[in-house]
Amino acid sequence: MSGEIGYNDHFTVIYAAHIVDTVTTYSEFVHNRTEMLDRYFDMHGPGWMWYEPPLNVHPVRKHTLISLLYI
Repeated sequence: MSGEIGYNDHFTVIYAAHIVDTVTTYSEFVHNRTEMLDRYFDMHGPGWMWYEPPLNVHPVRKHTLISLLYI
Protein backbone atom coordinates (compact mmCIF):
# COMPACT_ATOMS: atom_id res chain seq x y z
CA MET A 1 0.00 0.00 0.00
CA SER A 2 1.30 3.42 -0.92
CA GLY A 3 -0.30 5.29 1.99
CA GLU A 4 -1.67 7.82 -0.49
CA ILE A 5 -5.03 9.33 0.41
CA GLY A 6 -7.39 9.42 -2.53
CA TYR A 7 -9.86 12.18 -3.17
CA ASN A 8 -13.56 11.78 -2.44
CA ASP A 9 -16.67 13.86 -2.02
CA HIS A 10 -17.81 12.55 1.37
CA PHE A 11 -17.50 14.02 4.86
CA THR A 12 -15.44 11.80 7.19
CA VAL A 13 -17.00 11.29 10.63
CA ILE A 14 -14.56 10.94 13.53
CA TYR A 15 -15.51 9.91 17.05
CA ALA A 16 -13.14 9.49 20.02
CA ALA A 17 -10.13 9.65 17.66
CA HIS A 18 -11.54 6.87 15.44
CA ILE A 19 -12.68 7.25 11.84
CA VAL A 20 -16.13 5.74 12.20
CA ASP A 21 -18.18 6.67 9.15
CA THR A 22 -18.69 8.86 6.10
CA VAL A 23 -21.70 10.92 5.09
CA THR A 24 -22.49 12.45 1.74
CA THR A 25 -23.66 15.83 3.03
CA TYR A 26 -23.41 18.00 6.11
CA SER A 27 -27.21 17.77 6.40
CA GLU A 28 -26.96 13.98 6.72
CA PHE A 29 -24.40 14.45 9.52
CA VAL A 30 -26.69 16.86 11.41
CA HIS A 31 -29.91 14.93 10.79
CA ASN A 32 -28.52 11.61 12.09
CA ARG A 33 -26.34 13.08 14.84
CA THR A 34 -28.20 11.67 17.87
CA GLU A 35 -28.41 8.16 16.41
CA MET A 36 -24.73 8.32 15.42
CA LEU A 37 -23.65 9.54 18.87
CA ASP A 38 -25.51 6.69 20.59
CA ARG A 39 -24.03 4.08 18.24
CA TYR A 40 -20.45 5.36 18.53
CA PHE A 41 -20.72 5.75 22.31
CA ASP A 42 -21.70 2.07 22.55
CA MET A 43 -18.70 1.14 20.39
CA HIS A 44 -15.99 3.48 21.72
CA GLY A 45 -17.19 4.96 25.01
CA PRO A 46 -17.27 8.69 25.72
CA GLY A 47 -15.70 11.03 23.22
CA TRP A 48 -16.15 13.96 20.84
CA MET A 49 -17.69 13.59 17.39
CA TRP A 50 -16.71 15.82 14.51
CA TYR A 51 -16.35 15.72 10.74
CA GLU A 52 -13.70 16.54 8.20
CA PRO A 53 -14.78 18.09 4.90
CA PRO A 54 -14.40 16.18 1.64
CA LEU A 55 -11.01 15.74 0.00
CA ASN A 56 -12.55 16.32 -3.40
CA VAL A 57 -9.52 17.87 -5.06
CA HIS A 58 -9.15 16.00 -8.32
CA PRO A 59 -5.52 15.13 -9.22
CA VAL A 60 -5.71 17.29 -12.35
CA ARG A 61 -6.38 20.35 -10.18
CA LYS A 62 -3.57 19.49 -7.77
CA HIS A 63 -0.98 21.32 -9.86
CA THR A 64 -3.11 24.47 -9.94
CA LEU A 65 -3.50 24.44 -6.17
CA ILE A 66 0.22 23.91 -5.61
CA SER A 67 0.97 26.83 -7.94
CA LEU A 68 -1.34 29.07 -5.91
CA LEU A 69 0.49 28.17 -2.71
CA TYR A 70 3.80 29.42 -4.11
CA ILE A 71 2.53 32.76 -5.39
